[in-house]
Amino acid sequence: MAACTSQCLPLDPSRGDRFFLLDLETTGLGFTADICQIGVVSCDGASHAWSQYVLPPSQVHPLATAVNGLGLVVDSSGSTVLHSFKKGLTITDALPYKEGLLKFYQFLKEIAGQTRRVDPTAYTILISHNGLGLDFPVLLRALSKCGVTLQLLEEIGVAFADSLKLLRKMRQSGGLSAHSLSMKNLHLHLFQEDFPAHDAMEDAMALQRVLFGSSIASRISHEDIQGLSQTPSSVCEALRLSL
Repeated sequence: MAACTSQCLPLDPSRGDRFFLLDLETTGLGFTADICQIGVVSCDGASHAWSQYVLPPSQVHPLATAVNGLGLVVDSSGSTVLHSFKKGLTITDALPYKEGLLKFYQFLKEIAGQTRRVDPTAYTILISHNGLGLDFPVLLRALSKCGVTLQLLEEIGVAFADSLKLLRKMRQSGGLSAHSLSMKNLHLHLFQEDFPAHDAMEDAMALQRVLFGSSIASRISHEDIQGLSQTPSSVCEALRLSL
């Protein structure tokens, strides 16, 4: 399905790449947004699941709050805290921004190390829906600010794949009939049920179900995902992102 370009990883069906689904909740809708929550789940939906709220260094834009229900408020002690207006509660386990992002990097090092102990040539591929449109540039900028460079990510074998590109190709070829490729609509189309969208962990799990646990899963090959996967440097180059 997917044709590899010079910016994609080399196609090799024998390479032991591992796939993880990623989603972020952010302070805004552009590349300069900060992160409020990270959610990651393995492609089997069970062996790895990781989620962390962080205190963003900037205010959450009202348009973002309208989507994810998150915002910064000052509590009774005068501290700035992350609040979920959807749930009506303060996120008490939100970590300081740098601490939370470095904790995520340690998680990446752990799962990437497991990948390369089995196959030293393999990549740990983070798949996000419309990742090139928001999550990948936001994440790379945030990690860079915390000292996690593109080189460090590439040394451990992290790569990125945008599932929106994959599903657009599938729809164009007639393999998917959904009229909208939003995650909410895809999940409804494939499972006839909704899910609590715009929570990073819930969105990552929904993407896992769509790609690896639905009626279209058999039409998505290892090579299809490889053919859309890019190194961190390639993502920055494609998006003309300066870190």
